[in-house]
Amino acid sequence: MNKLLQILLLTIILVSCTPANASWFDGSDHNIKIGNLERQLKVQQSKADGAASVACFLGIGCVLLFIVGTAIGAKTRHDATQPTA
Repeated sequence: MNKLLQILLLTIILVSCTPANASWFDGSDHNIKIGNLERQLKVQQSKADGAASVACFLGIGCVLLFIVGTAIGAKTRHDATQPTA
């Protein structure tokens, strides 16, 4: 019961606190610039992630085509060495 009361009081204290402004700069102009740069970075990361996904799918497709081509070539070579009746 005592532990529950402590957790409840801690939760109330933490919820009642106002969020801190996580900025090193006093002026809002710098904060706006930082916000814009963070948005640009997110856009660049999403584009890079998309390109990495496309490259991964293309790589998997190439490996699958290589395996299928190898299987077809092996079958053709095997059939070519069989005597014809």
